[in-house]
Amino acid sequence: MKTAKVNIALLFLFSVTENMQHTAAIPSKTTNSKNSSIAIIGAGVAGLAAASRLIELGFTDVTIFEAQDRIGGRVFPVPFESGYLQMGAEYINGRNNPIYKIAQSLNILDKEENDAMDSYDPLKDATFYSGNCALAQSSIDKFLKFIAPLEKKFTKRATEGDEADKAESIGHLYGEEYKKFAAEHAKLPKDKDVYDAMSHFYQAYYYEAEWAADWNDLSLINFAQDNCSDPVDPVQIMNKQGYKAVLDHISANIPSSSIKLNSRVASIDYSGSGVRINLTSGPQKKQFQKVIVTVSLGHLKKFAKTMFYPSLPQAKQKAIDKLGFGAIGKLFLVYKKPWWDPEMTSLVTVAVENCANSTAADKLFHTFELIPWNKNVLLGWLSGPGPAAIDAMSDNKVSTTVTSLFRRMLKNGTIPAPTKIFRNQWTTNPLFGGTYSYISVAAAKTGLSLNDQLAAPIVVDGVARVLFAGEATHEDVYATVIGAYSSGRREAERLAKN
Repeated sequence: MKTAKVNIALLFLFSVTENMQHTAAIPSKTTNSKNSSIAIIGAGVAGLAAASRLIELGFTDVTIFEAQDRIGGRVFPVPFESGYLQMGAEYINGRNNPIYKIAQSLNILDKEENDAMDSYDPLKDATFYSGNCALAQSSIDKFLKFIAPLEKKFTKRATEGDEADKAESIGHLYGEEYKKFAAEHAKLPKDKDVYDAMSHFYQAYYYEAEWAADWNDLSLINFAQDNCSDPVDPVQIMNKQGYKAVLDHISANIPSSSIKLNSRVASIDYSGSGVRINLTSGPQKKQFQKVIVTVSLGHLKKFAKTMFYPSLPQAKQKAIDKLGFGAIGKLFLVYKKPWWDPEMTSLVTVAVENCANSTAADKLFHTFELIPWNKNVLLGWLSGPGPAAIDAMSDNKVSTTVTSLFRRMLKNGTIPAPTKIFRNQWTTNPLFGGTYSYISVAAAKTGLSLNDQLAAPIVVDGVARVLFAGEATHEDVYATVIGAYSSGRREAERLAKN
């Protein structure tokens, strides 16, 4: 999506799981020398950044355990024809950050876009369709006028309100505003149906896709924390190499022999004088003094209580339990040739209730965009219940569902099925369990910085032995590649100083 704050810069790191089968031995003693043996769990951006920084600092014994057969985690560029489909992270949130500097040095920046709601609006830029229920331009204009000031209003309340205000959900606050709008403008049931449909699009695109969260669980404090939405520092769009070039740059100084792919970690035992890493396959005889854990928050939510021995400190487990972790989804639909208007930039489907031939699946989709470097590909965005519902479908079922949607919404029965679909099922993959983190209502109600609690190292005998990195451990730019990268370097430097 063309969104700066769209924490679609999301991320996509790697995790680890399953049952203990093989063991790496505990070292006989701990050492703080540059010869210390360091294990890093996960070869996503945070893990790669940590390893790269440790090597820069002179550490010579660094091993990354990666559960899957590739590096990158939630950054997942897939080669396709002349470029890469960005299955995970796609954008860079602003210019004042290290990822932008890397992309700039690699000369892969393409353009930038301002995502401020008053300067970019998909209901204006897009070609939108609603099947048998026509959307009158007057209705669109009224709705756009209604939503235009809301983001600034919410942000003001987030920054100036009290703790109770910051723990309010965006869904609740919007509901209060929408109730007043509908009372004034939706005099007839059919008008209410139209505004409800546009409201659903607003919910799905502006909030649930940006934050990977159910907006009824998305706390207002996210607007105060969000450091990626400055309209003078817009989203940066890369060329068709995208994050492939960034990954290559970050990992350039890491020996390939130091990255152990297909090496899933089942548990981490830090009860002795060092750290024991238990793998699900393949013997590991390496001894480790310290470990940096960079698995996703989604993975920790599912496995943290069995993954660590001794159990994690109560404050850290509380952070894992209360912070939010949701999902967005992407579908790359490949066609033999474009069937859409050549002037189209994006296509929005607006599912209006009580229209003939509408289905429950219609609301799973909202926006489809063109790929600038390949005219035969549409990128579909999913949010809210969409990712989990689509992830549970076969490719054939997805193809049938989306083709039916297009034919009914555009009232054109000749629209072909895609010849190929590229996707990654983030919600059903236990290494991820979703895409990125947010501050939930429950987290906001604690009044604590749970991201900081998640980042805090486990200290044994005065030494940080188990360290934590990843986008969810960054207090300000969680949910971004920037946060993942910065957190990895942060923990490498903490380890070196400690």
